Amino acid sequence: MESDADVETIVDLMESELGPSSRKQDGSARTKFNSFLKKHIDRNLSITTITADHITKDLFGKFLAFLFKDPDIHWQTSMSYLSSIKRQLEEVTGTDLFRSDPDWYRRCRRHLQKQYLMLSISTGKKLKQQAPPMTIEDLRSISTILFLRNDKKSLVDRTLLNNQWLAIGRSSDVGTIHFSDLHWQGNFFLIDVTRIKVSQQQTISIFCSPICWSIDPFHALACQLLVDPYNTSPKVFSQVTATTTDAHVAAYINRLLKSVYDYDHEAKLTQNLQSHSARRGGAAFASSNASVNLSDLAHRGLWSMDGFATLLEYISPTAASDQNVAKVLGGWTDTKQGGHPPTLACFDDESHHTFTRVSDYAKAIRLLHFAKISPKGFADCLTATLLMYYRDTLKVSPQHIVHQEMQRVHATLSPICQCQEELLDWGSKIRKRFVMDNILALPLHIVKQSLSTEEQAEQFVGIHTFADTLERLLLGHQQLVLANEELKNMMRQILDRLSSTPTRGSSDRSNAAPEQARETEPAPTNPLRPPLVGQSWPAGLTTLKGKKLSDFLVQYIMENLGSLPKDSSNRGQKDCLRAVEILSYVADLSSIPPLPPSSCEAERVRWISAMQRMANRCELTLVNGLTRAANGAQGQRNRRRSGKLTGIVKGWSELTDQQRAAFRLMPRITFSGS
Repeated sequence: MESDADVETIVDLMESELGPSSRKQDGSARTKFNSFLKKHIDRNLSITTITADHITKDLFGKFLAFLFKDPDIHWQTSMSYLSSIKRQLEEVTGTDLFRSDPDWYRRCRRHLQKQYLMLSISTGKKLKQQAPPMTIEDLRSISTILFLRNDKKSLVDRTLLNNQWLAIGRSSDVGTIHFSDLHWQGNFFLIDVTRIKVSQQQTISIFCSPICWSIDPFHALACQLLVDPYNTSPKVFSQVTATTTDAHVAAYINRLLKSVYDYDHEAKLTQNLQSHSARRGGAAFASSNASVNLSDLAHRGLWSMDGFATLLEYISPTAASDQNVAKVLGGWTDTKQGGHPPTLACFDDESHHTFTRVSDYAKAIRLLHFAKISPKGFADCLTATLLMYYRDTLKVSPQHIVHQEMQRVHATLSPICQCQEELLDWGSKIRKRFVMDNILALPLHIVKQSLSTEEQAEQFVGIHTFADTLERLLLGHQQLVLANEELKNMMRQILDRLSSTPTRGSSDRSNAAPEQARETEPAPTNPLRPPLVGQSWPAGLTTLKGKKLSDFLVQYIMENLGSLPKDSSNRGQKDCLRAVEILSYVADLSSIPPLPPSSCEAERVRWISAMQRMANRCELTLVNGLTRAANGAQGQRNRRRSGKLTGIVKGWSELTDQQRAAFRLMPRITFSGS
């Protein structure tokens, strides 16, 4: 049985449970109340020294007038301050003024609200200042601007705002999402969202967008992962630090939106967008679609509906209702027929050569860039999305880092072909399959752009010219056409197999080919991307601003950067090699085994995961050691070192030889594949 002390402790915890936002608000209210006491009551009084005898109706009435006359305090803030001060005075002094006459306290609040309302009428200002709702056009413009910034952080910021819109969430709802919270479902994926303000967890569905790369969540996530393959953080949005509270996430998004607005030279964006604008705008946009019910929308944003919300929670992860809202937020107008994602399955009917090259390309991206994404189908869908929108994004920014990385991976395929032409050809085939899968839900101009007249007729004859009265006939026609297509595909596969049946001699040669390939395959000691003759230091490591030590270590090992020639004029290379020297104090780099060959995909994925764990341990050990050394030195202020590479190199240079030698006494960190 639990003791009385344990029960009292639990009760105390329940009564004192306040979130960080409430605690911050309490502090602001105390500061304002102390200012009131010093100016109008007694300069020696404060909320910590005041007694129950001081608390009268006259004092509280003067405090209301003090709040109303302060030009920096608006109606909603004053109401919050009143509730906070009332609660704190009852806790600190034990006064029964408010409990003895609750009607008087309610009249005070109504009177103060009326005063603010009259002031609002006379001045023309709104009683409640709300963030303006974001429109889907705003989201497109913001996403395009962030993409055009052409740096890693902006691509992650694009995914952050995209997910907030799709979740109809507060800023705190999306700031803490991990890669382990993403679950692939075949045509879409689920996200486990923690709603911090209401202390609940929720699972929501995410769908692709209808031929709109800027707001497509699949494309945003794929770009983010593609350009930063060595990021060891398990968080999707690693730019939002682990210690960030919900208020800090909101401040981060506010700064981001302001920077985007300053960049918007064409003045397309709604003015004064704030962190809550995506939640308001997403709700307004989804509700404008006739197929979205209010109850489904309320549960998607997790607005409190008491027991009804609990009922919806049981069915939400697989309910068609949430998927309906998800498709509308993704840009689909017809939620019944649309939402099928890009796929590499369109290459199943292509020649063996094309199928093999696409498979090798997807595998190369999956092993390095999408290692945090599982299962294989999810990663391949992201690759298909990148290829489908390659032509569109190439027109917007030809020299973008996303395109450079896609082309670099293509250059690793054998034999070497014309990169641009092949990637564009693959993208066209994926786009055509995407249009066929979603033909009933896409605008007519997109169908005409992507399919020939014969292909349109072969799929659906004049589907956009039929009246609503012929809808049932159209659906029946669709089923017949799909069945006909399945039969055609089966016949093509049978004919391809018959035409590609090898002779005995060719069979012997094909059996010998893998043996020859194994003989010429590089030794497993080579990195994932062995340095080429004359290869220079990576451009991404010439400027080390914001680069984490753990991310660099993974890249250093996997790209075999230690074998590159040294350039005395390259400051970034000098700092990186210095960081490797520092790492040798705490880690046994020789314990890292050779990278498994690409044919052993499962072993390769485990190796990358183990390498990332080792890198994180090395970074944490150095950060803790440098922090202790800095705080132990006289004249140094108490602060914690960061895991940034430049900060660690600088901190190491400030140590004495004796302090550096102390790191040698620590247990050496070794590679562990378990």
